[in-house]
Amino acid sequence: MSGAGADLPGHDLLVQALGGLMSITGHPEGEPSKVGVALVDVLTGQNALAGILMALRVRDATGTGQQVQVNLLSSLLAALVNQGAATLATGNSPGKLGNAHPSIAPYETFRTGGGTLAIAVGNDRQFAALASVLGLWGSPEQARFLTNERRVASREELRIVI
Repeated sequence: MSGAGADLPGHDLLVQALGGLMSITGHPEGEPSKVGVALVDVLTGQNALAGILMALRVRDATGTGQQVQVNLLSSLLAALVNQGAATLATGNSPGKLGNAHPSIAPYETFRTGGGTLAIAVGNDRQFAALASVLGLWGSPEQARFLTNERRVASREELRIVI
């Protein structure tokens, strides 16, 4: 390998910290947290596999060999797609949202009397179905939560209603 940092040891935990993944993982009031698996190692392995397969295709087509290089930090940075793009677009570093999604609501876990429930509402049609099940339609909350943009802006109020 070559380039800055090529001689540094590659530990998943350190790359999660350096690459910013830990700064967006965990409860908002808690300390930064690593992902529960060695995710950066896995992503880098997948990138290595993709590179090897592409190199084999080139070899088969041209007879020319290829050199494949991957690294942990680049693999992580590529995987931070929406958070990385938002940071580049706004200049603001994202924070920790626990299990919540930064631009979709509701898209997180909720405590219930029977345990923890994961709710992932990806669009307004899905929210209409959830609201129907929860009995929200026809209530004062309907207009506040009609669109995803409104739900994200009123995330805390929506959590209380759910």
